[in-house]
Amino acid sequence: MKIVIKKDYADERRKNYMPIGDQLDALYEMAKYLKDNGEALPEKVTDWIENIEITKNRIKKI
Repeated sequence: MKIVIKKDYADERRKNYMPIGDQLDALYEMAKYLKDNGEALPEKVTDWIENIEITKNRIKKI
C-alpha cells in the first residue's frame, strides 16, 4: 500500500511569492511607468497612483 500526502498548493505558492508590499510596489511602478509613457489608464488606477504619490511625498523614507 502506498501512502500519498497531498500538500496544499495554496500554502506552497504563498511561501514562494514575494511579500505583499513588494508586489504592490511592483504594480505601482508598472502603472506609473505606463502613465508616464502616455498610456491611457482607468480612472481608478490613476487615482491609485495619485494617492500613492501623495502619501510618499507626505511620509518620506528616512
